[in-house]
Amino acid sequence: MWIVYFVSQAQSNGFTLEEAGSFVTIAGIANLFGTISQGLITDRGVMSSWTLVAVCLVMSSVSYLASSLLTSYWAMMTSSVLILFSDGVLSCQTDVLVKQVLGVELLAGAFGWIGLKVTLLLVALGFLPGLVYDLTGSYTAAFLLIGSVQAVPLVPLLMLRYSQR
Repeated sequence: MWIVYFVSQAQSNGFTLEEAGSFVTIAGIANLFGTISQGLITDRGVMSSWTLVAVCLVMSSVSYLASSLLTSYWAMMTSSVLILFSDGVLSCQTDVLVKQVLGVELLAGAFGWIGLKVTLLLVALGFLPGLVYDLTGSYTAAFLLIGSVQAVPLVPLLMLRYSQR
């Protein structure tokens, strides 16, 4: 979803359309790299799924929160790369965590409910950053909202992690 707003937000920070497009293009490659590398990271025991998800949630949230304030090309590029790299990791590791928590026998039902809830939330709240921009005239508040929402899953993740010990 952020790609919809990211180019306009980068332009409002003073970047040209070409620079904003390059941010999204390079970040898309980082997303692919994150999707591929997450398996190697967890399979080789470098990091557990729990730790990797927590690190990527923090990295993504901080990058969202900071991106509306960045005016340097390389800082904005780094922010966009971190956001989509984290998104690539999270898209795969979420499934791994669901399997670890619920077990194989409950996966089909869990993925069905997750898909339904995600779709309903995207339809209901997908426009919210655009609405915040329309009301405030700035992408700063919209990206602060996105960064804050991105950090919300940390609470249940940490609660679940420590309740299983």
